[in-house]
Amino acid sequence: MAVTPGLTGITASPFVASTLTSLDIAVHSNEIYADALPILRLFPFSVIKTELNKQPGSKIVMQRFAPLGRGKKLVEGDPIVPTALTSTTQEITIDEYAKATKESELLIRTQPFDTMQIASDKLGESYALTLDLQLELCVFTTPNSTFANRRASRAALVAGDIMTAKDVRDLALKAKLLKIPKMRQAINGGGVDEFYVMFAHSNVLRQLRDDTQWRDADNYSGVVQQFLGEVGKLEGIRFIDTTVMPQVLSDVNTTAMGIPADTVLIDNEDLGAVDPTERLIDATAAHPTLDVYKSIMFGSRYFGYAEGLPVELRDGGVIDFGREHALAWYSIYGCGLLNPNRGIIYESVIE
Repeated sequence: MAVTPGLTGITASPFVASTLTSLDIAVHSNEIYADALPILRLFPFSVIKTELNKQPGSKIVMQRFAPLGRGKKLVEGDPIVPTALTSTTQEITIDEYAKATKESELLIRTQPFDTMQIASDKLGESYALTLDLQLELCVFTTPNSTFANRRASRAALVAGDIMTAKDVRDLALKAKLLKIPKMRQAINGGGVDEFYVMFAHSNVLRQLRDDTQWRDADNYSGVVQQFLGEVGKLEGIRFIDTTVMPQVLSDVNTTAMGIPADTVLIDNEDLGAVDPTERLIDATAAHPTLDVYKSIMFGSRYFGYAEGLPVELRDGGVIDFGREHALAWYSIYGCGLLNPNRGIIYESVIE
């Protein structure tokens, strides 16, 4: 039997259908995950827990430990009274997710390039976009909201209410008053960097970066970007640029597009433009007269990712009487807020 060029372990001949070895499946499963990582934005900030014995529809329990509080001054004869650790639990339901593709057996045999590599790349992109959307739905369920230019509500937003350095300072102050703990990361050469993280649409951050206070702070701090999509740091908040953020459309646009008036669109990075089929129904009754962009800021241990089965390649084998070969990514996972009050939704318009 001949081996198809560039496809280690996949055999093909005029009489034998292409097959995948267990090693091929393991390698390409890892490649799906590796291909997804450069696309994922929210995932690196999640608290991850894996329990491989869990089935779809079951729950994975994550712990939340309460602080011990302050110590006290001792005098001679005073015993040191220990305080027991107390915790609460957050249950995250896990479900099945998958996406399949198929390749022509003829093309697998005759193409001069690695068909399986291309398939795993595309499956990795599909997995990343699917997981990113699920995480986005999760992080925007916090009860905390604030609006540009200190407006009282979404309905009160008017033209010119864009994100500014003043709003960033207000967000940092609100996070401190809510006692949201910052994330901590070791710095090369010693020390620890503490920060909040804020995800915002490219259009929103484009206008913030025109703010003179942003430019002055960015030039002065000389902060090295540490995360994918990071554009800078201000007031202890690291900003991540992404187009996968909710956009609440105005009456004019929803009417023109023929979609419900309470639609919140997601701009899918892989598709490039806003896709009307990717829409979420916003629970807020107030409907804007302008397009409104939603951003999210959060601190440490805000949301969790639970998985019963890490993403893997599934080989569907030869189908259609030997004419095609089916492949899919498959995973069992779920996500949920661990500490709902550690996030703040910020809404603004663009000029």
